[in-house]
Amino acid sequence: MTQWQGSHILIKDVTEEKQAQESIRHQALHDPLTGLPNRRKLDEVLESTIATSESTGDSFAVMVMDIDRFKMINDSLGHSVGDVFLREVSGRIMRAIQDSDPKATENVMLARMGGDEFTLVVTNEQGTEERVAELAERIVRAIQLPYRLKENDFYVTASIGIAMYPYHGTGADALLKHADSAMYEVKKNGKNGFQFYTAQLDSELYERIELEGYLRKALERDELVLYYQPQIRTEDSRMIGVEALIRWNHPEKGVLAPNVFIPLAEETGLIYEIGNWTLREACRQMKLWHASGGPLIPIKILISRYSDIIEGDHKEFIRIAGLEYEVYNPVDELDSDPEIRQMIEASEKDIKQGKLYSTDDLIELVKRGEL
Repeated sequence: MTQWQGSHILIKDVTEEKQAQESIRHQALHDPLTGLPNRRKLDEVLESTIATSESTGDSFAVMVMDIDRFKMINDSLGHSVGDVFLREVSGRIMRAIQDSDPKATENVMLARMGGDEFTLVVTNEQGTEERVAELAERIVRAIQLPYRLKENDFYVTASIGIAMYPYHGTGADALLKHADSAMYEVKKNGKNGFQFYTAQLDSELYERIELEGYLRKALERDELVLYYQPQIRTEDSRMIGVEALIRWNHPEKGVLAPNVFIPLAEETGLIYEIGNWTLREACRQMKLWHASGGPLIPIKILISRYSDIIEGDHKEFIRIAGLEYEVYNPVDELDSDPEIRQMIEASEKDIKQGKLYSTDDLIELVKRGEL
C-alpha cells in the first residue's frame, strides 16, 4: 500500500494587518489637527539627523517658531476657530517652504509641538545660515498677512529662533533650548522676526523666566499700583482728566515701569488679569473721588494691543485686556454713577498720539486690525 506524504502550506494575507499597524504608527507620530509630525516624530528626526551630521560633518538648523497673539484669537473666538486658524498657519508655512525651493520639502521637516508652537529641521543645501535666514524671512512675511475669521480680518505675527548644528549645540535638547532662547529674544524686541542664537541669550532667558515667576504672584501680593498723572488744558491751565499709569513694586528690583513687564505679560497671557485689575482699580478710584465730593474727572487708561471685538446676545461688547463689558457702560459691576464713563486711548505707535477715541472709533479700529 502506497502512502503519500506531503506538506501543508498555509497562506495568510497580512496586508490589512500591516496597514493597520502603519496607521497606528502614523497617528502616534503626527498631530491630529494639522497632520504635521509631532514632538515624538521630531525627536526621531533630530536623532537621525544628528547621527548623519556627525559622520558627514554637515551643519543643519533647528527653527522654533511661536505665533504671536494666538491666545487672543483662541480666547475671543473660541477653540474651534483657533483650530481653523492653526491649520491655515501650518498651510502657509508649508507653502513658504515650497516657494523657497521646489526641492525644499525634501530637506525641511515641519512639526507642530502643540498649541501655537512649530519647529523646523532644515538640512543639506537648505541648512546653511544664509538659506535658513531666507526661509525664516519668507515665513515671517507669510504669517503676517490677514486671516479672515468670523467675517473679520485678524493679524498675527511670528517669532522665530534659530540654532545651528554644531555651532549652537550638538544634542537635540541643546539645539531646541537655544532656538527657544533666540525666539524669546525676538518676542522681547517687538516680535515679528527671527534671530540666531548667541551665548548671551542664556542669561537673558533665565532672567525672563525669573521675572515671569514674580509677575504671576504680583497681583495676589498686591504689588501693582496705579499712579494718576493730571492732564492740564493749556488754554486755561484747568485739569480736564488724569491718566492712569501702572507700575510694579517688585520685591527685589524696586518700582518697575510698564515697558519692563507689560511685553512679558502680553506674551504669557497675564495681560488679561493685569488689564482686569487696571480697569477695576481705576473705576474704584474714580468712584472714591466722586463719593468724596470731587467732580467727575475722566481717567484715561492705556490699553494693551491685546484687544478684540466679540459678539454676544445680540449686543456689541468690547473686550479690553480680557474684560467683557457692554460698550457704553464698562463700570456696571462696580455700581458706579451712571454718568461715569471711561475714555480710552490706544497705545499703538501707528495711532495719532493724544487723540481720545470714542467707543465706536475704537471698535472700528479693532475691526480693521489697526488695534
